Formats: sequence, structure tokens, C-alpha cells
Amino acid sequence: MQSPLPPTSQAVFDAHTYLQVIRRFALHLDAYESLLNDLNVFPVPDGDTGTNSLLTMTKCSEVAVEQDYDLPEVAIEVAKVASNQARGNSGVILSEYLRGLAQALVVDVTPATWRQALTSAAEVARQSVSNPRHGTILTVADKAAAVEFEGLRDDEYFAQVAHVARDAVRATTHQLPELEAAGVVDAGALALSLFHDAVVEQVTGQGMPAIELDVRTCALDRIEYAGPAYEVMYRFEGAASQLAALRIALTGIGDSVTVSGQQAPYLVHVHVDDTDAAVHAGMLLGRVHRITVTRLLPESSERVDLGLGKMIVLPEHQPSVGIVVVCQGAGLSQTFRNLGAQTVEAPPRGEPATWQIRDAILRTGATQVVVLPSDANCFGSAQLAARDALELGIDAQVVPTTSVVQSLAACSVLQSEASLDEAVAVMSDVVSQVRHGSVTLADRDAQTPVGLCVRGDVLGLIDSQVAHVEAGIGPESMLLRVIDSLVTETTERITVVEGLGVTGSYQESVRAAHPTCELEVIEGGQLLWPYLVGVE
Repeated sequence: MQSPLPPTSQAVFDAHTYLQVIRRFALHLDAYESLLNDLNVFPVPDGDTGTNSLLTMTKCSEVAVEQDYDLPEVAIEVAKVASNQARGNSGVILSEYLRGLAQALVVDVTPATWRQALTSAAEVARQSVSNPRHGTILTVADKAAAVEFEGLRDDEYFAQVAHVARDAVRATTHQLPELEAAGVVDAGALALSLFHDAVVEQVTGQGMPAIELDVRTCALDRIEYAGPAYEVMYRFEGAASQLAALRIALTGIGDSVTVSGQQAPYLVHVHVDDTDAAVHAGMLLGRVHRITVTRLLPESSERVDLGLGKMIVLPEHQPSVGIVVVCQGAGLSQTFRNLGAQTVEAPPRGEPATWQIRDAILRTGATQVVVLPSDANCFGSAQLAARDALELGIDAQVVPTTSVVQSLAACSVLQSEASLDEAVAVMSDVVSQVRHGSVTLADRDAQTPVGLCVRGDVLGLIDSQVAHVEAGIGPESMLLRVIDSLVTETTERITVVEGLGVTGSYQESVRAAHPTCELEVIEGGQLLWPYLVGVE
């Protein structure tokens, strides 16, 4: 694709050239946004890799620096903006890639120094992922960094990097089972290759043609997760020998074992079915704290008393731990504020920027803060915000809620005098057991796990997965179907969060169908999601 930006007149890679590369990269992401969304299948097939990547980079293309700034200074500024604007997992990894690039860039760029910078970028990006997988954006980063420059002119080297990145993108289809099942390339990998396209176009003046792909839309109905049910993460303090023993112990009971950090406390990550065994293994060998547990599979019918019926009661005492919640809608914002939380407004079908979450952390006035992202795509931005807050002396921890209903449940169990570790442990346990559903309208044609949907169809989601698709019915009818799917014979309470402009005429039908259940209704005011549902 030929960019509308003019090429440089000479193959000199200076601060101005880098800013033009970033602008060109943002233009490419804008042109490819829909395709990247359609290809998005890993780690979650939610169709927003293109949008999150574009939102992360848009502000970077507007960076203004002093005329005497050199390349490393400009690259550092761009990386800072990317980190502040990072949206979703794809945006976080891109921002970390740019941070690694900035750490190694020098004033005089040659193929040798550029390769060193690409190596640094690949390493930092990989370190940001708890469970690196072959066939993703990380694989393309490694391939680009490995391109040899001996015997090549400067323009030939940059072009070779771009072509190798494209070849690596095409290869991802058969490198990751989820991609092979869906028949597509990795969306994040393609996004990164567009960066290298921008480099070669800006430095050499040679436009890159549109990448050719055999398949441009996911077959989402072919994707099925069959691994361990839970992700467990915690901080581990111990000697190197104890850490090595812990790796062995966790490998024996689970998979996706990773350890981050050069010294204690280390961040330990594992996927397991037995969460107690994973935590106990760490306790036997050293000190374990800041435990988080996230369910990877849809919940069973097991329930826990979440107290959702009390969630709009003001706490008697100001908690020692501050709370930040990402949500949408005036009603939901007020409900969370009544619980003593700071709220961050999310755009419809989108995520807030890192800086917005960080500012909310600061507004709590607490030195210990829990962040509830309410969306899996917001995890990465929340983690970056927590990292920024730590540099300001605030210990912020993210409890990975995937629905605002889970965030409501998490807030409802916070004890006023709990420590941060206690709050995170209790909230994580509660969140891992919350069942939730939602109703929305399809905004594009797509394959779903239950068949084809076309734009305008009414969708019913269970635990973030499309479970019902219907044309010609109203959102209220789909709400009743979703509730029927969630409720079991032991359900005692149903909570419905109403979107902007909906009516409550469904309430009599719900009470008639489930007479033993208490119905709790909250006027959330959210857009694009007429109903959000939680059960206990």
C-alpha cells in the first residue's frame, strides 16, 4: 500500500524520519483497521485488534518535539505516548515494542544499530507477555530482529526486514492451533509488520504493496479452548534454587509456566485446574503474596454468595484500599461512586487510555489501590497504569474482571479495613465464580460459535461468548433467553443492568419464569449493550 506521506529524500534515519515513520504507521493501521479486526482470534476472538492498535498509535503520530531533539529522545517520547494511550493486549504489546526500540536506538542509525534496536524491542515485548506463544506478534518481532545486514545496502536491508516480517505473518496460520482452526494469520503480527512497512517506505521511498492473504475473516465457530480452567499469578520471594524448584513443581501440575523479573519478588504465572496446589507449591518454597486467580473456562453451576443485592449501599467507613473501576453509563458510574470507587468512563465497544486509568488511581488518594478493568481488552492498559502508579509510590494491583457485573461483585465484598493483599485475594476468588451475560446488536456480519450472524441481529452472550443469535426479535426477548440460560435451580438472585433508553416491561416475565429468585435492577445507562446480567 502506497502511503500519502512523502518519502525522505535520502536514506538518513534521524529524528524527523522516525516521526514520519510513526505517522505512516498510524495511517497504515487506519487503512487496515477493519481487516485486523476481522482477523482477530487470539488470545480472545473479540474483533478489536485493529481498533486497539490504531487508538494506541494515533496520538503518537501527533508528537511534537523540540527542533534540536535527537532520535533517541524522540523515540523515548513516542514510547511514552504509546504507553499512555495503550488499548487492549495488542496496544500494550505495541507500546512495549516501541519502548524496547527506544531503549537501544542511537543517534546514527545503521543497519547494525537498527538490528540491535529491533532485538531490544523484541525482548521487551516478549517480557511483557506472561505466556509467550509461537505464531504471534512476538514471533514476527524475533524474525525481523534476526535479519542479516552484511552485504546489503541500507535500503536493501530495511526492505529485507519488511519482507521477512510479512513472510513471518503468513506463517503464523500454521504455528498457532487457534489460528489454524480459524484459518487466518495473527492480527497482532500483521499490525507489527505494518510498522516495518512504514520504515522501508519512509527511509527508501519505495512503497509496499498490500499484503496478500488467503483468508481475511475468522471462522470463529471452529475455535474451542480445552486447557486448564484457571490462570494463577502471584509474587514469589525466594532464592534462585527455590525459584528453579518452583518452576519444576508447577510444570508438573499445569502448563504455560512463566516467571518474570531479574530478582525477587518474581512474578509467577501458571495455568492449572487445582489453584490451591499452585499456591501451595509456592508457599512450600518461599513467600507468596498478591495472588490473583482468573477463570479461563466458562464457570460451572457452582455459586458463591456475592451479596449483589447490597451493592448500592454506601460503605460505613472509607476503605483503606482505594478502588478504580472502568465502566460505561451514568447510572453505573454513580453506583460505583456510591461504593467509594473512582470511575473511568469507557467508550462504547472500546477501552480507556492508560493515562485515564492512572489518573483515576491518583484521584483515590490511597497508597494501595485495586483496579477493576471490567473488560479483558482493558487488562493491559490497567497493568501499565498500575506500573506508572508504582513509580509515584502507589501500590496498585489489577483484579482482571471481564464484565462490569464482576466488578460490581468485587466491590461488594471489599471490607473497610482490608489490606491490599487481602482485598485482591478475596475479590479474585469472587470474580472467578461470577456468571454473567449480556445482550447487544451485531455491528457486522460474522461467524459465531452458534452460527452466522448478520449486522442488526440480536446477540445473547454468556460469559463473554456468543450463545444466541436471532433476527426479528427485540432485546427484551433475548434478555429472557439469556437469563434462562444462566439461572439454575439453586439461583437466588438475578441482577439486570439496563442500558440507555430501555424499558422495564420484561420484569414481570422474569419474575413469572423464576418465582423463587429475587430480581435486582440497576439503571446503568450504558450504550450499545441494552442489558447486562449477573446471577447468584
